[in-house]
Amino acid sequence: MKINIYIKYFLFLYLLAISSFEFFYRVNQLAIYLLFPLVTFGFFYYQKKIDYTVFLVILPFMLVYMLQTFLFGSPFYFALTLGIRLITIYFTVKLIGQDFVKIFIQSIKIISIVSLAIWLFQTFGGYGVLMTIASKFNNLGVEANDVLVLNRPSFIIYTIQTLDKGQLFVRNSGPFWEPGLFALYLNIVLFINLFINKKIFDKTNLLFIICIVTSFSTMGFVTLILNLTFVALLNKAVSLPKRIFMITFLIVSVPIIFSLPFMHDKIEENYSKSNLSYSRFGAAIVHWNIVQDFPYTGMPSGEELMSKFYSKYANNISPNGITAMFTKYGVFVGFFYYFLLYRCCLTIMELLGEKKKGYALFIILVVVLFSETQGDQPMYWAIIFSQFPLENYLVRWKQYKRIKLYNRYLENKRLSLAKI
Repeated sequence: MKINIYIKYFLFLYLLAISSFEFFYRVNQLAIYLLFPLVTFGFFYYQKKIDYTVFLVILPFMLVYMLQTFLFGSPFYFALTLGIRLITIYFTVKLIGQDFVKIFIQSIKIISIVSLAIWLFQTFGGYGVLMTIASKFNNLGVEANDVLVLNRPSFIIYTIQTLDKGQLFVRNSGPFWEPGLFALYLNIVLFINLFINKKIFDKTNLLFIICIVTSFSTMGFVTLILNLTFVALLNKAVSLPKRIFMITFLIVSVPIIFSLPFMHDKIEENYSKSNLSYSRFGAAIVHWNIVQDFPYTGMPSGEELMSKFYSKYANNISPNGITAMFTKYGVFVGFFYYFLLYRCCLTIMELLGEKKKGYALFIILVVVLFSETQGDQPMYWAIIFSQFPLENYLVRWKQYKRIKLYNRYLENKRLSLAKI
């Protein structure tokens, strides 16, 4: 039985919203539990087959939580709830099926169009109107007078940003909790779309690039440069003159971009505070210290245990999603997570006929985590689990091609015999 495409879009946007939208993400665990019975029913109603290797993916993460229970006294139900969350995401992705990549790109495209329109309206005089609209909404999971609501007013489809000191333009964050997170997902879909359309100046690509620029995100700009470098060096569809132009443009523009005030100041601030916890580099150092003390299990879960142990390392810590996975799951399972992410990248790029370029997508997916802790959010898990329906589709497609080739061989043989 075929699943309606609108159901697939709803499921994808549900995961994206609870992972990263300012209005929803604080209730993401409850939202996952609410989704669990729905997708479980849908999974069996639409007669989807379980990929039994998925249990080999989920079990190591549950085992780490069980070890935390036995060694440090973390609540045992954490392992069970983690299993439920991961199974829920897997069921959701299986229902989305082979359309995952297409829906990913189209969803971010729609979000980009809406966000850019609202950003232009805010930039050119509509700030007061948007604030009035935002005052009618209260982000889920927080009180109306909470400082997070006051600092990040949101009306579901857009999060309003104010001008920082010395900043000329307001930043475009879309519905995400900050502009850098918007830039994270924009860069992922930009990379994939560059290899799908084989064009740099495609309308969709230009839309993504404009939204990345208007986010004024340091990591967003760095990853954009990396994206353009990859497409210039790896995309065979790009002609030699265009490659030369792009490489020349990047060589000339990169020093200019990095000298911009918001780029230079942010990098300088992070580098100068690299020994402090509240910088991305400092966070990596803190995470390294944690991993040294908890190499196999990661830091024990649970509010009381985390507050007890965290005070030993830092009072406050800036997000660094790359190293955070090791503090949560330990060294071995942390590397296993990145292996799964890499394997998924190979599958996605094989779908585009560019399997050998999977490492480039993996680099993009990891680099963007430097400033965001999205690695353990439902959306990143959905990306990892997408390899199951995509691999199944690729297997069926290869079988179809083999049958088609064999039938063509039989037809040619029949025709040659008929001539004799």
